[in-house]
Amino acid sequence: MDPRPAAIERDLGPLLEGEVRTDPITLALFSTAACIFRRKPIAVVSPCGTADVARTVEYARSRGIPVTPRGGGSSLAGQALGDGIILDFSTHTHRILEVDPDRRLVRVEPGAIHTRVQRAVAKHGLRLGPDPSSGDFCTIGGNVGTNAAGAHTLRHGAMKDHVAALTVVLHDGSVVTLSEEGASGGPAWGGIERDLTDLLRRGAPAFLPEKPKSNKNSAGYDLWGAWNPGDLVSSIGPRFDPIRLFVGSEGTLGVVAEVTMRLVPKPKATAVALLYFASWTDASEAVLEARGMGASAVEAMDHTFLAFVRDYRADLRDLVPEKVVAGILVEFEGETEEQARTGIAALEEWVAPRRGKVIDFRAARTGEERSALWGVRRAALPLVYRASPVEKPMNFIDDTAVPAEKLGEYIEGLRAIFAKHRTRYVIFGHAGNGNVHVMPLMDPHETTFAARMAAMAEEAFELTWRLGGTITGEHGDGVLRAPYLRRQYPESYPVMAAVKRVLDPDGILNPGNVISEETTFPEKYLRFTNSFVATGTVFDEPEYRAMIELCHGCGTCRDYCPVGSTTLREPHTARAKSVLLLEVIRGELPRALLTEKPFKEVMDSCFNCKLCLTECPSQVDIPGLAIAARKEFVEARGMPIRNWVLGRADRVGSLAGAAHGIAGLANLAIGNPVERAAREKFGGIAGKLDLPRFRRSFGTGDQGSKRALALPLTPAASGAAPGGGHAPGGGHAPGGGHVRLGPLPYRDVPLSKRVAYFAGCFARFHDPEGEAAATVKVLEANGIEVVVPEQHCCGIALITMGAERSVRADAERNLRSLLPLVDRGFTVVASAPSCGLALIEDYPRILGTDEARRLSDHTIDVHQYLWRLYQRGEMRTDFRAVPISVVYHNACHSVAQGITEEPIQLLKLIPGVDVRPIDDSCCGIAGTYGMKAENYDRAIEIGDPLFREIDRTKAEAILTGCGTCNIQIAHGVKRPVVHTMSILRRAYGV
Repeated sequence: MDPRPAAIERDLGPLLEGEVRTDPITLALFSTAACIFRRKPIAVVSPCGTADVARTVEYARSRGIPVTPRGGGSSLAGQALGDGIILDFSTHTHRILEVDPDRRLVRVEPGAIHTRVQRAVAKHGLRLGPDPSSGDFCTIGGNVGTNAAGAHTLRHGAMKDHVAALTVVLHDGSVVTLSEEGASGGPAWGGIERDLTDLLRRGAPAFLPEKPKSNKNSAGYDLWGAWNPGDLVSSIGPRFDPIRLFVGSEGTLGVVAEVTMRLVPKPKATAVALLYFASWTDASEAVLEARGMGASAVEAMDHTFLAFVRDYRADLRDLVPEKVVAGILVEFEGETEEQARTGIAALEEWVAPRRGKVIDFRAARTGEERSALWGVRRAALPLVYRASPVEKPMNFIDDTAVPAEKLGEYIEGLRAIFAKHRTRYVIFGHAGNGNVHVMPLMDPHETTFAARMAAMAEEAFELTWRLGGTITGEHGDGVLRAPYLRRQYPESYPVMAAVKRVLDPDGILNPGNVISEETTFPEKYLRFTNSFVATGTVFDEPEYRAMIELCHGCGTCRDYCPVGSTTLREPHTARAKSVLLLEVIRGELPRALLTEKPFKEVMDSCFNCKLCLTECPSQVDIPGLAIAARKEFVEARGMPIRNWVLGRADRVGSLAGAAHGIAGLANLAIGNPVERAAREKFGGIAGKLDLPRFRRSFGTGDQGSKRALALPLTPAASGAAPGGGHAPGGGHAPGGGHVRLGPLPYRDVPLSKRVAYFAGCFARFHDPEGEAAATVKVLEANGIEVVVPEQHCCGIALITMGAERSVRADAERNLRSLLPLVDRGFTVVASAPSCGLALIEDYPRILGTDEARRLSDHTIDVHQYLWRLYQRGEMRTDFRAVPISVVYHNACHSVAQGITEEPIQLLKLIPGVDVRPIDDSCCGIAGTYGMKAENYDRAIEIGDPLFREIDRTKAEAILTGCGTCNIQIAHGVKRPVVHTMSILRRAYGV
């Protein structure tokens, strides 16, 4: 066993304000990132500031341990991975320290998320110049490390053009601040600066002629920006700019601990056009023309990219003509709409005499049209990631750049390479810079996979160099491209290596990146394996293994995951779950960890919101994987009583609501200081949370449901409902219903004018009038025959906790109650999204029967049911006016069912209802997650943006379809929350 981890934790830990972690789970989580590589560190340090970074580097140098800085783990070339100490800047060092709008400067810690910085400066009419596509989850420190750029580099440049100052920890732990005014701190810096100046002066004749001809370059160190040889004619002396050396150096020359960036004015207006061509030769001509006209962005889309939009995005299909080879998106910025449109008008004038070459030209006239055109450019990539469970997009020639005039020749050359190797691919990128993002689609389990990858990289890089380009435009070199740099820079590379020796004489700073002893493709670091171990769990099954491997680690979940985006801790991200499970099934972590508390704590940070099924580019079913992992723990070690109480809402509700007197006593106790203290101390249930009052329960098992059993069976009773199409990654199981993992497919639920209403526990015990009775009345107002059969808790809380075996009995009871009605022509309608989702998604998996799948196929949410009635012209719209302003929160389990606009559209049908829009987000409670004492503060932090949005609208009524969201929002904003059906009931006057 390597003794270093224990020594690091023992010796370094007490010196730091932050944490040192060497446990196997943490090391596994930081062993991979968004790249195709895997490297296991020996320790992870989460510093709390520059002093922690300096002490860590000093300690590492004294023991010869490599140090690798890591931001969001979104880099594609392996530069966030290392075999030594990982410096995790995301957990603590993510503050925006200062915004100076007068000087147009922003100062941040390296872990600050790019888009959050953009939002902070946007309030002052400013923005960061670079805009990488990963901005929602990448960090400013990472942007500095790779010299990030983005779509608007044509106008605003890359990171190297905007960094005004850096605080850097040098190889010996000393700290220096570099700015345009000079350097301060770090006694060793003076000597280093002299050595670098002398080195660059002597090396200039060798490296100056090798500057790439492309106007975007991040390969190697920026010697050309760092050294200005001066001009004797103009009496301008030589100048050394150390900031330009550190930007793009990927932590190999020093560790960036603070960044000050120059800001640019936010454009007041933009105008956009899409152009399509029959060849890249013609498209390249348009790219050069648009650049000459001053375009702020010129984006490239090959037909391989556009095909995904046409095939899978019906909403954008009309914007993509058939039989096109190339598409470019052109954007102009201006002080006014008229000024921005001037560029588009000039481009349209250029197109007019070239209609034979330009297949289609579409200019956006409105903001909505601009979004749609950009939507084409942004739509395909997620579709590429989820297109095939076998062939996965591989980022290894993802960042080449050639002179823009060579773009057509370059793309045709790439096509020839992929044809030779019989490999599918997708091409897109930043055409104005000649920067091409290439994604070959490959099966990592195929025997020739690594060899083919290496061969294609070799040929693509040779093609790039032949055309005067660079193998790295904006994603950095990492271990991926470092072995090839000496061939791109035969004369400059020795100078770069010498720079590395000056700044890192001991070779501890992110070794193997940029400067490398390797000269061939780094196969030894590939994360893929064909070697798996038997765990004796569901994870041995091909469907689960494939789902685990589907995660490519991009880090998008750092933005959308409610927990991960709030804490910014790697264990709380969605990708952390798949990383750990992959380590288990490949035998790198012991199977016994599945039933250990630290493993379960990582899984418990997924609270089954299902956002991964809509927001994750690959649609990895992290909730399904996490539930399966928790199931292993619960079946081996059980659950605390607190979880059983929270998971048995119908038992608690039945007891409290059995008689008016008991409910009254319960309500007297709820919320008083003694009850709050007792529930938290003895029950582990958050004492600060305002729990709902009990009401006389809504009755189930009515006479109507019993009489309905006398009706004859319908012809379709023994078969499955007709299915619709499905999105990539989703599908139907044999016999209908939902497969065990993945997003729900499109569901064409047969609608009947007979409804079996499934109310849910919140409606039955806490809101019998506002939700349950209102739903029945609204349906009956539309001539629907409604019955309320006997029903038990859907079990969604226990399912989420991993206690599926305990749900089985109630699921079977609900099936016995509901399915006979389905077989007699009834549609099951749920007013609570989580309850409906349990019937639709979880019951087929838990029960595994055709009967459960048939129930799933005939179950629908009340909002979808009513909206489809409306679309068929069968819904009453003779509403009374309801003069009220409302704000609506769409629950996560509504989104999981594809319910997005239906509740709002229904409300907008009612005269007088003013639906005020919000930037909707998670309320934080997530079923029972936020009810647990240990999660309360985090749940409130998650919900805070939503609470502030609701308050901002000053709406008179707050609506949601979810009972637990009702509890949390009412608690967060201190106002009542009602179900949408209550407003519809008022409108019908029933």
